[in-house]
Amino acid sequence: MNQIIDNTVPPLVAIVGRPNVGKSTLFNRLIGHRVSVVHDEAGTTRDRIYGDVFWDKTSFQLVDTGGLLPGVREGIDSKIALQVAEAIKEAAICLLVVDVQDGLNPIDEDVTTVLRRQGKTVIVAVNKVDNARLEIGTTEFAGLGFEETISISATHGLGINDLLNAIVENIPAYTPPPDTGHTSIAIVGRPNVGKSTLVNRLTGDDRVVVDSIPGTTRDAIDTDFNWEGRDYTLIDTAGLHRRSHSQSALDFFSLSRTRRGISRSDIVLLLLETPNPPTRVDANFIKLALSAGKGCILGINKWDISGSLSKKEYREIVRHQLRFAGFLPMVFLSGKTGEGIPEIGRASCRERV
Repeated sequence: MNQIIDNTVPPLVAIVGRPNVGKSTLFNRLIGHRVSVVHDEAGTTRDRIYGDVFWDKTSFQLVDTGGLLPGVREGIDSKIALQVAEAIKEAAICLLVVDVQDGLNPIDEDVTTVLRRQGKTVIVAVNKVDNARLEIGTTEFAGLGFEETISISATHGLGINDLLNAIVENIPAYTPPPDTGHTSIAIVGRPNVGKSTLVNRLTGDDRVVVDSIPGTTRDAIDTDFNWEGRDYTLIDTAGLHRRSHSQSALDFFSLSRTRRGISRSDIVLLLLETPNPPTRVDANFIKLALSAGKGCILGINKWDISGSLSKKEYREIVRHQLRFAGFLPMVFLSGKTGEGIPEIGRASCRERV
């Protein structure tokens, strides 16, 4: 299968495997701090979690996935399978995590079949090899047929350097793009808050399809333009719904593309919709931007239909709902009428990091 790699962002490495083999523990070990929830109950990780790794002068992104049970057609396990499938499609290479203490499991072989269908380069990480006696048990995993099989203990850090070296040897080369002087702004927000309308207003061109149906924009779209003497790149990301077991694979893919769009930006412009208060989804967007070290601006959109609501009142609403983000600048605007648009440029100059 021909694999398309996006060279504008660091390559993605997906951690996959059946439930409870230590994928989240390995994820936390590789990124160097605890992000994924680690618990003995199988299936704790249901959503994809991303982190950045720098090793041997090489950067790559890591994604932790839920436990895969191939062939399951119903329930939460089938939803997890959709997420894992999308993560595998995006990934440059995959880490197949297996458990030496359980031995080769038929489900490991089923996961292997899934990976082979995608035509991915696979490194087998034989986990929980906590002592020399257990090392003997790693040989049976060679039967999975992959060239790279590495013994590790994610809990104790054994073999992690060898695993990182193998990853770096197998991922595509990535060189961070030079600073072109552009300010990249990722426009994010829940579906139908007016992201595409704002892009069209800023660029003066109907480059993005605008529709009243939530979720019209599924993929991230880059638009370069010059505004008041400065060069900008707008990244119009896909809308994100509240997490739901009924989400489709396209929704999962949209979430991933939003994350990737944020990673490529200098500044994140989170659009909120007047007069509605911020939601938990909005809070998650802000946390994602701040954890990635990005500047963040709150764009209070559709201010032309705010009615009697004052800016002071809405600021208080935002600060009450988003106590951790009360320091962020707020721009009151209307993508439809152009009200407040110049303030985006001024705020982006202040916020660029």
